[in-house]
Order: sequence, then structure tokens, then C-alpha cells
Amino acid sequence: MRSQRTLPPDWNAMTNAAVLFTKSLLMGLDHATRKMEFDDGDGVDIENLPFEEAVEYLKKRNVLSADEYYSLSDKMKFRAFTVSRIADGDLLKKLNRRLAQSLEAGESLSEFKRWTRDDLLNGVGMGSTNFSYWETVFRTNVQAAYNAGRAMGFEEDKPLALEFIGIDDARTTDICRSLQNPKIILPYDDPFWASHWPPLHFNCRSTVRGIYDESELPKEFISPEPSARVPNGFGKFPLSNDNWWNELSSQARRAKEYGVQGEIDNAYSRLIGSKFDKLIDSPKSETRKELETTKVEKREIKVFDKPLTQEKIIDRLAGNDKTKGSCSSLAFAFAANKAGFNVLDFRGGKSLDIFSSPYHIKEIAKLNGVKSEIVRHINDFTAVEQLLKKAEVGKQYYLSTGRHAAIINRLEKGAEFLELQDNERKGFHPLTKERLKNRFSCKKSCSKYGIKIERSSIMIDIESLGKSKEFIELMKYINTSEDAQRKGAGGFAK
Repeated sequence: MRSQRTLPPDWNAMTNAAVLFTKSLLMGLDHATRKMEFDDGDGVDIENLPFEEAVEYLKKRNVLSADEYYSLSDKMKFRAFTVSRIADGDLLKKLNRRLAQSLEAGESLSEFKRWTRDDLLNGVGMGSTNFSYWETVFRTNVQAAYNAGRAMGFEEDKPLALEFIGIDDARTTDICRSLQNPKIILPYDDPFWASHWPPLHFNCRSTVRGIYDESELPKEFISPEPSARVPNGFGKFPLSNDNWWNELSSQARRAKEYGVQGEIDNAYSRLIGSKFDKLIDSPKSETRKELETTKVEKREIKVFDKPLTQEKIIDRLAGNDKTKGSCSSLAFAFAANKAGFNVLDFRGGKSLDIFSSPYHIKEIAKLNGVKSEIVRHINDFTAVEQLLKKAEVGKQYYLSTGRHAAIINRLEKGAEFLELQDNERKGFHPLTKERLKNRFSCKKSCSKYGIKIERSSIMIDIESLGKSKEFIELMKYINTSEDAQRKGAGGFAK
């Protein structure tokens, strides 16, 4: 015998959780922007303010605008909904397991039914006297929100360095203890913080402190020795991919198992997905039909909390290419990131084949609202020259010519192209004839079987791409989870 698969949503509990998470985030933001030490008593302590007053206090201090607050509030509501619905599924799973154990021990179903509600809930750590499950879930989410708020505050006023702050007592884990002695102080932009931003595990109580006074800096920065491994899903700098508030892959697996993923997707659409509603519509493309027919995996796209700088976009997209050549899909991913959509690439496979196909690139160039130019010529150099004459100075374009595709900047004189397939050379480089020849494999005379042929060179305004609903739909077939990207050691530009 099994109980029902899902419980009805507890909206009151979700509301309380959203308020708790949001206030924790605002506390972290407030403490970081006020450069508070942990024993400071100066100023207003928003922890003790009613929720609405805490929000108003931060608005008056210009810590966040009304629009920024509502965006963060929606994300905390989504996180609370996700956590609550998965907790409902966890509860049923734990109760089913407890029932199975009782039956295996020889108890009858009638004996099991005599257990009180409190007996059952306490037995699985979700009751009034044994609430270990709830303590773990909510302490971890509160700490994640608080430390995300601190990261936001530090981004507004970057400190010289950060210090890892842990609590040293009997409950301290090996992970956090190893980072306290010796003391960890490293520059704000040190790569260490990208993978060791608290929380580092369930029930983590650690945080980081910003150092703004040079007198507090050590004589030399010493990178820490490798410590105990940070579990998957923890430690990542919360603003690097704007995913600190989002559903984790482990949560998604459980949500699918419990049958609540559809509810979570709907909550995302209602709370977060308003940016999609402003896009220019287009009929379903033949490109998307082929992606569906060939069963290319579709991965949903999230919206960034605020636009990323171009440098951050390049850093998160670039890498040594271990696919057979992701130049075209990477350039499209760059366009999506510039428009505010969180897309990663280096997926390879059939996705790469379709997005590098001239047929499909041409179709993308002709989507509703997309501005593009296509030149057919036997001389690739001449084709590029003609395209650049039509490009506006200061704008960015997707360029496909020869056997390569890349993002280009149109300059007052000439242009520059973006390298994303070589991590050491990532960034913009002059688009010279030599580069067109060696990097793009452009030819002065294109031929096949000894017969001269015209080839298409395609230029697409990436700002217009980012406004196309069908283009963003197509990006779901490029979007790749961070741990599945085929880039790194052994890869190279193609």
C-alpha cells in the first residue's frame, strides 16, 4: 500500500518561508553595504524590524530600488515554493518508507494507523519535537540567501579582500574547520571564492567578511591547502551564473520523482518569466522542428537578475573547445546572454551540427524581427567587406563566413571578432584579412569540383536576436548544464 503521490500545497507555509528567505537576503545585503563587523551594534538592525519596515529601510538607504526588490522577492517566492513542494514529496517518501519498515517488522496496517500524527512526523524528523529535517532545510536556505545578499553588497562596493568566517565549536564540519586555521584571507577576485562561497554544506553557519582597510591585509596572500571536498550544489559564488535562487539539479530529480516539477515550472513562469512575454513572436521554425525530431535535449532557460557585464559573459562562456567545433552555437549563446538569458554551451553532438548548418543559420537570420544581411559571393573577403559596410559602428553582430562563426564589434575603422574557443586567447581581436584567412578559413575564390561557386556570408544584429521569442526557444537546445560542458584541458579552438 502507498499513500497519494503529492500533498496539496501549503500556501501559508510558503508565504512564511518566502518572507524568511527574503529578509535573510536583505540582512546580508544590508550588513555588506554598511561594512558591518559581526560584533558591531551601530545602525538599525533589520533583523529585529518587521518585514515591511526592513524593506522600506533599505529602499531609503538606496541599497536597492523598488524594481530590484520586487525581482528579488519573486525569486525568493519561487525558492520557497520549490523548497516547500519538494519537502511535501520528501515527507510522503519518508512516511512510505516508515510504513514499509513497520510491515517488514511484522506490524499490521491497523497497528501502524494507531500511530499519532506527531509520532509519525517526529519519527521522520519533521515533527514538533524532532524537527531535524526542517532545521536542515531552512537553516541551509536562510544561510544561502544571507550570503547571496552579502555577495550583492560586495559587488556594489568591492572590498580589497575577503576573510572566511566560520564558527569553531563541536558542530563545525571538517570542511569549515580546515578553512579557519590558518585564517583564510584572499583578494576579492581570487578564484578560491568562486568555489568556496558559503554555505559549503547542509547546516553551514559560515560566511565571509569584506576587508577594506589595507592595514588588515596580510603581508602575502597564501592559497589554502586542498581541504575536504565541498559537496555538489554548494560553494559556488552566487552571482556568477545568477542561479543562487534557482532549482538545483538534485531538487529537479526529486521534483520529477514526486510529480511536482510541472507545478515548479508553472511557478517559475508566473514569478520569473515575464521577460519572455516581451519577446517578438514568430512561427515555429523548421530548425526547432528538426531539433525535436532528432530528440535533441531541451533545457529550460532562466533570466539573469540583472545584466551581466560583457567581461563576465565572456568568462562564463569561453573555454578550450573539446567538441568538434562549437563556434556558431557559442556565438548564439553570447547573443542570448547579452539579452539577459542564462545560456551555456559546449554541448556538442546533434545540437552543434544543427546550429552550425548554413540552412539553419539562414533561417534564424530571417526570424520575425531579426535584422540580418546575407551576401553570396565567390570571394569570402569581398562578402565580409560588403557586410561590414552595412554594419552600424558600435553594434555587435553574429558573423558566419568561410568555415567559422563569431561575434564581431563594428568599429570606426574595421572590426574585431570574439574568440570563445580558446581560454587563453578569449576576448576580442582585430578582424584582419590574415585572421579571416587563418581563423575563418575564408577564400578569395570558392570552388567545388573545380567549378567556382558562391558561398553565403551571414551577419545578424545580436540585439534583434535577443528580442525574438523563437530564437530564445531555440537556445533551449543549446543550453547546457555547467557540469556537462565539453570544454577544458585537451580542448582547442576550431
